[in-house]
Amino acid sequence: MGNKLNSVIKFDLHIHSIASAYKEDAKIVERSTRENLDVLFSKLNEYKVTLFSITDHNRFDTELYLAINRILSQPDNPYPNVKAVLAGVEFDVKLDNEMDKCHIIAIFDTKNEPSKLKRIESGLQSNLLEDTQAAYPKSEFEQILKRIGLNTILIASQHKDIHNHSGNLNSLSDSTDDVAEIIKVGYINALEFQKPKVEGILINNLKELSLPAPLFSGSDCHEWTCYPYHDKSNRNKEFHHSKAKILPTFKGLLMAVTSPETRFNCCENTNTSII
Repeated sequence: MGNKLNSVIKFDLHIHSIASAYKEDAKIVERSTRENLDVLFSKLNEYKVTLFSITDHNRFDTELYLAINRILSQPDNPYPNVKAVLAGVEFDVKLDNEMDKCHIIAIFDTKNEPSKLKRIESGLQSNLLEDTQAAYPKSEFEQILKRIGLNTILIASQHKDIHNHSGNLNSLSDSTDDVAEIIKVGYINALEFQKPKVEGILINNLKELSLPAPLFSGSDCHEWTCYPYHDKSNRNKEFHHSKAKILPTFKGLLMAVTSPETRFNCCENTNTSII
């Protein structure tokens, strides 16, 4: 973890692998495999991403995570900027059956224990989505989380104003009429955006409603050779990584989520005295 306690680090909790191929163009994830983890690690190291997660669509690849942890545990790790991985899944969920679906990233506290990683995979296998347009009703989503039985941080996608319920963007506001309420009760712990313009809109939304919900940026990278972009034909040149003053652990992320005003997007202390 290094010698610094609660350093300011970059993180990315939205990366896909070939496990997402069932609902994506297979060409963009065909090389995002265990055998090509060196490609992803090289990119993460280049962009100085300390903490990351592989969050596939309604899927979890235990073997992929075990391979990642083997790389991270090497004493001569050739990717010194990359410190840790958190287990995650990107779920398609319908919070309100009368509305559209939204994407919710679940980050699990596994402490990288193989038995806990397998609990995530088996929990999904018990109710696996096969149709590319399918989504879990809220009750089934909650049942899966209960079967997995691990502490979880839930991050909802939000690609527009939270009062916009027009659908089609897999945003939290597409799946519920009252985004503010679902954040206030703690059901959703954070919102994820990808473009600075949307970040500005959401900051204003949260200020208006006096909601302290943290905002994360996620790359949504599918083609690892093009990281931090989605793929070679879909490049979000405005993307920037989120930063937080945390240890690169589940507990560190949880601390940031519960105290966003002091933990997120702060500057590293250089210990320079100015008179």
